[in-house]
Amino acid sequence: MVAMRRETWVEVIRDFHEQELPELVEREVNVPIRLPIRRAVSIVGPRRVGKTFYMFQLVKKILSSGVERSRVLYVNLEDVVGVDVKELTVMLDVFYEMYPENKRRDVWLFLDEVQCVPGWESFVRRVLDVEKVQVFICGSSSKLLSIEVATSLRGRSITYHVLPFSFREFLRAKGVTVERYLSSYERAKVLNALSSYLEWGGYPEVVLYPEERYRMVKEILDVTVYRDVVERYGVRNIKLLKLLLRALTSSTMFSVHRFHNFLKSQGVKASKNTIYNYLEYLADTMIIYPLRRYSPSYREAEQTMPKIYLIDNALLKVGGVESRGKLLENRILTELLR
Repeated sequence: MVAMRRETWVEVIRDFHEQELPELVEREVNVPIRLPIRRAVSIVGPRRVGKTFYMFQLVKKILSSGVERSRVLYVNLEDVVGVDVKELTVMLDVFYEMYPENKRRDVWLFLDEVQCVPGWESFVRRVLDVEKVQVFICGSSSKLLSIEVATSLRGRSITYHVLPFSFREFLRAKGVTVERYLSSYERAKVLNALSSYLEWGGYPEVVLYPEERYRMVKEILDVTVYRDVVERYGVRNIKLLKLLLRALTSSTMFSVHRFHNFLKSQGVKASKNTIYNYLEYLADTMIIYPLRRYSPSYREAEQTMPKIYLIDNALLKVGGVESRGKLLENRILTELLR
Protein backbone atom coordinates (compact mmCIF):
# COMPACT_ATOMS: atom_id res chain seq x y z
CA MET A 1 0.00 0.00 0.00
CA VAL A 2 1.42 3.38 -0.98
CA ALA A 3 1.67 5.79 1.93
CA MET A 4 -0.13 9.09 1.61
CA ARG A 5 1.95 12.24 1.53
CA ARG A 6 1.56 14.67 4.39
CA GLU A 7 0.38 17.28 1.88
CA THR A 8 -2.63 15.11 1.15
CA TRP A 9 -3.66 15.14 4.80
CA VAL A 10 -3.22 18.91 4.87
CA GLU A 11 -5.67 19.10 1.96
CA VAL A 12 -8.17 16.75 3.64
CA ILE A 13 -8.08 18.74 6.88
CA ARG A 14 -8.37 22.11 5.14
CA ASP A 15 -11.24 20.88 2.98
CA PHE A 16 -13.25 19.98 6.08
CA HIS A 17 -12.50 23.25 7.83
CA GLU A 18 -13.50 25.29 4.78
CA GLN A 19 -16.57 23.39 3.60
CA GLU A 20 -20.09 24.31 4.65
CA LEU A 21 -21.82 21.71 6.77
CA PRO A 22 -24.95 20.27 5.11
CA GLU A 23 -28.48 21.22 6.06
CA LEU A 24 -29.86 18.67 8.49
CA VAL A 25 -33.08 17.35 9.90
CA GLU A 26 -32.30 17.47 13.60
CA ARG A 27 -32.31 14.01 15.15
CA GLU A 28 -33.34 13.27 18.72
CA VAL A 29 -30.55 10.84 19.55
CA ASN A 30 -28.94 12.20 22.69
CA VAL A 31 -25.20 11.64 22.25
CA PRO A 32 -23.01 13.71 24.59
CA ILE A 33 -20.23 15.74 22.97
CA ARG A 34 -18.08 15.37 26.08
CA LEU A 35 -17.61 12.18 28.06
CA PRO A 36 -16.25 12.24 31.61
CA ILE A 37 -14.26 9.07 30.88
CA ARG A 38 -11.87 8.09 28.11
CA ARG A 39 -14.20 6.24 25.80
CA ALA A 40 -14.84 6.34 22.07
CA VAL A 41 -18.39 7.02 20.96
CA SER A 42 -19.60 4.44 18.44
CA ILE A 43 -22.56 5.38 16.25
CA VAL A 44 -24.22 2.32 14.74
CA GLY A 45 -27.47 1.55 12.98
CA PRO A 46 -28.97 -0.10 9.92
CA ARG A 47 -28.28 1.12 6.40
CA ARG A 48 -29.54 4.48 5.15
CA VAL A 49 -30.71 5.87 8.48
CA GLY A 50 -28.44 8.94 8.41
CA LYS A 51 -25.48 8.00 10.61
CA THR A 52 -23.09 10.26 8.69
CA PHE A 53 -25.50 13.18 8.83
CA TYR A 54 -25.90 12.60 12.54
CA MET A 55 -22.12 12.98 12.86
CA PHE A 56 -22.46 16.39 11.17
CA GLN A 57 -25.22 17.24 13.65
CA LEU A 58 -22.79 16.52 16.48
CA VAL A 59 -20.16 18.70 14.80
CA LYS A 60 -22.68 21.56 14.63
CA LYS A 61 -23.56 21.01 18.28
CA ILE A 62 -19.89 21.26 19.25
CA LEU A 63 -19.39 24.44 17.21
CA SER A 64 -22.53 26.04 18.63
CA SER A 65 -21.12 25.52 22.13
CA GLY A 66 -18.33 27.96 21.26
CA VAL A 67 -15.60 25.53 20.21
CA GLU A 68 -13.44 26.74 17.31
CA ARG A 69 -13.74 24.71 14.14
CA SER A 70 -9.98 24.14 14.13
CA ARG A 71 -10.47 21.88 17.16
CA VAL A 72 -12.81 19.55 15.27
CA LEU A 73 -11.86 17.13 12.51
CA TYR A 74 -14.17 14.91 10.44
CA VAL A 75 -12.70 12.42 7.96
CA ASN A 76 -14.61 9.98 5.76
CA LEU A 77 -12.03 7.23 5.35
CA GLU A 78 -13.88 5.79 2.36
CA ASP A 79 -12.94 8.94 0.43
CA VAL A 80 -9.23 8.73 1.25
CA VAL A 81 -7.59 6.07 -0.90
CA GLY A 82 -4.59 4.05 0.26
CA VAL A 83 -4.77 4.58 4.00
CA ASP A 84 -3.38 2.10 6.50
CA VAL A 85 -3.42 2.38 10.27
CA LYS A 86 0.00 4.10 10.34
CA GLU A 87 -1.41 6.85 8.12
CA LEU A 88 -4.02 7.65 10.77
CA THR A 89 -1.17 8.55 13.11
CA VAL A 90 0.31 10.75 10.36
CA MET A 91 -3.09 12.40 9.95
CA LEU A 92 -3.21 13.33 13.63
CA ASP A 93 0.41 14.54 13.56
CA VAL A 94 -0.38 16.81 10.60
CA PHE A 95 -3.49 18.09 12.38
CA TYR A 96 -1.38 19.12 15.39
CA GLU A 97 1.28 20.67 13.13
CA MET A 98 -1.40 22.82 11.50
CA TYR A 99 -2.92 23.77 14.86
CA PRO A 100 -0.18 23.33 17.50
CA GLU A 101 -2.29 24.97 20.20
CA ASN A 102 -4.63 21.95 20.00
CA LYS A 103 -2.00 19.80 21.70
CA ARG A 104 -2.96 21.48 24.97
CA ARG A 105 -6.72 21.61 24.34
CA ASP A 106 -9.58 19.18 24.00
CA VAL A 107 -10.28 18.25 20.38
CA TRP A 108 -12.93 16.17 18.63
CA LEU A 109 -12.14 13.54 15.99
CA PHE A 110 -14.86 12.00 13.81
CA LEU A 111 -13.87 8.91 11.80
CA ASP A 112 -16.54 7.86 9.30
CA GLU A 113 -16.42 4.51 7.46
CA VAL A 114 -13.69 3.53 9.91
CA GLN A 115 -13.78 -0.10 8.76
CA CYS A 116 -11.95 0.99 5.58
CA VAL A 117 -8.69 1.07 7.55
CA PRO A 118 -7.63 -2.38 8.79
CA GLY A 119 -6.37 -2.15 12.34
CA TRP A 120 -8.14 1.14 13.10
CA GLU A 121 -8.81 -0.16 16.62
CA SER A 122 -5.16 0.14 17.68
CA PHE A 123 -5.07 3.78 16.55
CA VAL A 124 -8.24 4.66 18.48
CA ARG A 125 -7.00 2.90 21.62
CA ARG A 126 -3.68 4.77 21.45
CA VAL A 127 -5.41 8.12 20.96
CA LEU A 128 -7.65 7.46 23.95
CA ASP A 129 -4.59 6.61 26.03
CA VAL A 130 -2.28 9.52 25.23
CA GLU A 131 -4.22 12.38 23.59
CA LYS A 132 -6.89 14.84 24.73
CA VAL A 133 -9.18 13.69 21.96
CA GLN A 134 -12.85 12.74 22.04
CA VAL A 135 -13.22 10.09 19.31
CA PHE A 136 -16.43 9.36 17.42
CA ILE A 137 -16.54 6.40 15.05
CA CYS A 138 -19.10 5.26 12.52
CA GLY A 139 -19.08 2.66 9.78
CA SER A 140 -20.91 0.29 7.48
CA SER A 141 -23.52 -1.83 9.22
CA SER A 142 -22.11 -4.84 7.37
CA LYS A 143 -18.66 -4.47 8.90
CA LEU A 144 -19.07 -2.60 12.16
CA LEU A 145 -21.50 -4.29 14.54
CA SER A 146 -21.84 -2.82 18.02
CA ILE A 147 -20.66 -6.02 19.67
CA GLU A 148 -17.55 -6.02 17.47
CA VAL A 149 -16.73 -2.42 18.34
CA ALA A 150 -16.91 -3.25 22.04
CA THR A 151 -14.65 -6.26 21.51
CA SER A 152 -12.17 -4.45 19.25
CA LEU A 153 -11.80 -1.53 21.63
CA ARG A 154 -11.70 -3.84 24.67
CA GLY A 155 -14.66 -2.23 26.30
CA ARG A 156 -13.44 1.31 25.72
CA SER A 157 -16.45 2.49 23.75
CA ILE A 158 -20.02 3.58 24.33
CA THR A 159 -22.49 2.72 21.60
CA TYR A 160 -25.43 4.82 20.45
CA HIS A 161 -27.97 3.67 17.87
CA VAL A 162 -29.37 5.78 15.07
CA LEU A 163 -32.66 4.48 13.66
CA PRO A 164 -35.07 5.70 10.96
CA PHE A 165 -36.95 8.93 11.73
CA SER A 166 -39.33 8.98 14.67
CA PHE A 167 -42.71 10.57 13.92
CA ARG A 168 -41.54 13.83 15.50
CA GLU A 169 -38.45 13.81 13.26
CA PHE A 170 -40.65 12.89 10.28
CA LEU A 171 -42.85 15.94 10.92
CA ARG A 172 -39.75 18.11 11.20
CA ALA A 173 -38.47 16.79 7.87
CA LYS A 174 -41.83 17.57 6.26
CA GLY A 175 -41.93 21.06 7.73
CA VAL A 176 -45.02 20.32 9.83
CA THR A 177 -45.07 22.23 13.12
CA VAL A 178 -47.10 20.78 15.97
CA GLU A 179 -48.42 23.18 18.59
CA ARG A 180 -50.15 22.23 21.80
CA TYR A 181 -53.52 23.30 20.42
CA LEU A 182 -54.29 22.51 16.78
CA SER A 183 -56.85 23.97 14.41
CA SER A 184 -58.92 21.54 12.37
CA TYR A 185 -56.66 22.24 9.37
CA GLU A 186 -53.48 21.59 11.37
CA ARG A 187 -54.97 18.44 12.84
CA ALA A 188 -55.79 17.19 9.34
CA LYS A 189 -52.18 17.85 8.24
CA VAL A 190 -50.79 15.87 11.17
CA LEU A 191 -53.17 12.96 10.57
CA ASN A 192 -52.26 12.92 6.89
CA ALA A 193 -48.58 12.88 7.84
CA LEU A 194 -49.22 10.04 10.29
CA SER A 195 -50.91 8.01 7.56
CA SER A 196 -47.89 8.47 5.29
CA TYR A 197 -45.49 7.68 8.15
CA LEU A 198 -47.29 4.44 9.02
CA GLU A 199 -47.14 3.29 5.41
CA TRP A 200 -43.69 4.43 4.30
CA GLY A 201 -41.80 4.74 7.56
CA GLY A 202 -38.89 6.97 8.39
CA TYR A 203 -35.88 6.23 6.20
CA PRO A 204 -34.57 9.79 5.67
CA GLU A 205 -34.15 9.54 1.88
CA VAL A 206 -37.58 7.92 1.52
CA VAL A 207 -39.15 10.77 3.50
CA LEU A 208 -37.30 13.56 1.70
CA TYR A 209 -37.61 12.14 -1.84
CA PRO A 210 -40.99 10.34 -1.92
CA GLU A 211 -41.07 10.11 -5.72
CA GLU A 212 -38.16 7.63 -5.55
CA ARG A 213 -39.18 5.81 -2.38
CA TYR A 214 -40.08 2.43 -3.86
CA ARG A 215 -36.77 2.17 -5.71
CA MET A 216 -34.84 3.32 -2.64
CA VAL A 217 -36.41 0.74 -0.34
CA LYS A 218 -35.80 -2.05 -2.86
CA GLU A 219 -32.18 -0.94 -3.05
CA ILE A 220 -31.86 -1.11 0.74
CA LEU A 221 -33.14 -4.69 0.65
CA ASP A 222 -30.81 -5.66 -2.20
CA VAL A 223 -27.75 -4.18 -0.52
CA THR A 224 -28.69 -5.87 2.75
CA VAL A 225 -28.76 -9.23 0.96
CA TYR A 226 -25.60 -8.93 -1.10
CA ARG A 227 -23.26 -6.84 1.04
CA ASP A 228 -24.44 -7.06 4.62
CA VAL A 229 -25.21 -10.78 4.61
CA VAL A 230 -23.75 -12.60 1.58
CA GLU A 231 -20.32 -10.95 1.67
CA ARG A 232 -20.03 -10.79 5.43
CA TYR A 233 -21.11 -14.32 6.29
CA GLY A 234 -20.20 -16.11 3.07
CA VAL A 235 -23.78 -17.18 2.41
CA ARG A 236 -24.00 -19.47 -0.60
CA ASN A 237 -27.73 -20.09 -0.85
CA ILE A 238 -28.70 -16.63 -2.09
CA LYS A 239 -32.05 -17.90 -3.38
CA LEU A 240 -33.00 -19.05 0.12
CA LEU A 241 -31.93 -15.73 1.63
CA LYS A 242 -34.01 -13.80 -0.91
CA LEU A 243 -37.06 -15.98 -0.26
CA LEU A 244 -36.61 -15.49 3.47
CA LEU A 245 -36.40 -11.72 3.16
CA ARG A 246 -39.44 -11.70 0.88
CA ALA A 247 -41.39 -13.73 3.45
CA LEU A 248 -40.36 -11.38 6.25
CA THR A 249 -41.37 -8.24 4.36
CA SER A 250 -44.69 -9.60 3.10
CA SER A 251 -46.10 -10.67 6.47
CA THR A 252 -45.89 -9.73 10.13
CA MET A 253 -46.79 -13.30 11.16
CA PHE A 254 -43.62 -15.08 10.05
CA SER A 255 -43.10 -18.65 11.26
CA VAL A 256 -39.95 -20.72 10.67
CA HIS A 257 -42.06 -23.89 10.60
CA ARG A 258 -44.45 -22.53 7.95
CA PHE A 259 -41.60 -21.08 5.93
CA HIS A 260 -39.75 -24.41 6.03
CA ASN A 261 -42.86 -26.18 4.76
CA PHE A 262 -43.20 -23.58 2.00
CA LEU A 263 -39.61 -24.22 0.91
CA LYS A 264 -40.26 -27.96 0.70
CA SER A 265 -43.34 -27.33 -1.45
CA GLN A 266 -41.16 -25.27 -3.80
CA GLY A 267 -38.44 -27.90 -3.95
CA VAL A 268 -35.94 -25.70 -2.11
CA LYS A 269 -33.68 -27.68 0.20
CA ALA A 270 -32.86 -25.99 3.49
CA SER A 271 -32.72 -27.09 7.11
CA LYS A 272 -34.42 -25.19 9.91
CA ASN A 273 -31.00 -24.54 11.41
CA THR A 274 -29.96 -22.76 8.20
CA ILE A 275 -33.10 -20.61 8.36
CA TYR A 276 -32.37 -19.71 11.97
CA ASN A 277 -28.79 -18.81 11.02
CA TYR A 278 -29.99 -16.54 8.22
CA LEU A 279 -32.43 -14.84 10.61
CA GLU A 280 -29.54 -14.21 12.99
CA TYR A 281 -27.49 -12.68 10.16
CA LEU A 282 -30.35 -10.35 9.25
CA ALA A 283 -30.78 -9.39 12.91
CA ASP A 284 -27.06 -8.49 13.03
CA THR A 285 -27.62 -5.98 10.23
CA MET A 286 -30.48 -4.48 12.31
CA ILE A 287 -32.98 -4.80 9.48
CA ILE A 288 -35.08 -7.21 11.56
CA TYR A 289 -35.69 -7.49 15.29
CA PRO A 290 -36.73 -10.85 16.78
CA LEU A 291 -38.80 -10.43 19.94
CA ARG A 292 -39.46 -13.33 22.29
CA ARG A 293 -42.47 -13.60 24.58
CA TYR A 294 -41.72 -12.32 28.06
CA SER A 295 -41.22 -14.85 30.83
CA PRO A 296 -39.62 -14.42 34.27
CA SER A 297 -37.75 -17.60 33.42
CA TYR A 298 -34.87 -17.04 31.00
CA ARG A 299 -35.03 -20.66 29.92
CA GLU A 300 -38.74 -20.47 29.11
CA ALA A 301 -38.28 -17.19 27.23
CA GLU A 302 -35.51 -18.68 25.07
CA GLN A 303 -37.66 -21.69 24.22
CA THR A 304 -40.48 -19.57 22.80
CA MET A 305 -40.55 -18.76 19.09
CA PRO A 306 -39.63 -15.11 18.50
CA LYS A 307 -41.93 -12.79 16.60
CA ILE A 308 -40.08 -10.99 13.83
CA TYR A 309 -40.40 -7.23 13.42
CA LEU A 310 -38.75 -5.04 10.79
CA ILE A 311 -36.81 -1.89 11.55
CA ASP A 312 -39.00 0.27 9.32
CA ASN A 313 -42.51 0.06 7.88
CA ALA A 314 -41.25 0.90 4.39
CA LEU A 315 -39.87 -2.65 4.22
CA LEU A 316 -43.36 -4.03 4.87
CA LYS A 317 -44.92 -1.60 2.39
CA VAL A 318 -42.82 -2.80 -0.55
CA GLY A 319 -43.64 -6.36 0.51
CA GLY A 320 -47.35 -5.66 0.09
CA VAL A 321 -48.49 -5.38 3.73
CA GLU A 322 -51.51 -3.07 3.87
CA SER A 323 -53.05 -3.87 7.28
CA ARG A 324 -53.01 -0.72 9.40
CA GLY A 325 -53.08 -2.83 12.55
CA LYS A 326 -49.95 -4.74 11.55
CA LEU A 327 -48.17 -1.59 10.41
CA LEU A 328 -49.02 0.14 13.68
CA GLU A 329 -47.76 -2.81 15.74
CA ASN A 330 -44.47 -2.83 13.86
CA ARG A 331 -44.10 0.93 14.32
CA ILE A 332 -44.72 0.67 18.07
CA LEU A 333 -41.90 -1.87 18.36
CA THR A 334 -39.43 0.39 16.56
CA GLU A 335 -40.38 3.28 18.86
CA LEU A 336 -39.70 1.08 21.89
CA LEU A 337 -36.19 0.42 20.54
CA ARG A 338 -35.23 4.10 20.79
